[in-house]
Amino acid sequence: MSIAVARGLTFHLANTYGRDPTAQTTTTRTSTLLACLLALATTAGAAETDPIVQAWPARQPQRDAALEARVEATLKTLTLRQKVGQITQPEIRAITPDEVRDYGIGTVLNGGGG
Repeated sequence: MSIAVARGLTFHLANTYGRDPTAQTTTTRTSTLLACLLALATTAGAAETDPIVQAWPARQPQRDAALEARVEATLKTLTLRQKVGQITQPEIRAITPDEVRDYGIGTVLNGGGG
């Protein structure tokens, strides 16, 4: 998913949050969601067959119950709008500092060229 699509989805969700959705809004959200799912589905198998990925050792995740509890407690305090803002990563040329504050953007990418 490109930054422009993610940015558009974030602003779309932020602008419609709390309003009655119209048929056009629902269609736009559904289309965007389907496009994202299609992109994920087409790239999911690529990592499994890539020899470079296969060369890396398998990682055994270690769970820290105290940390997991803190994360869950923190996530429960965030609104949906805040969660969407935190997971959105617009490119620095695609967003203004005021938009970062208004939409609660968690990180801004710098230097990748979009």
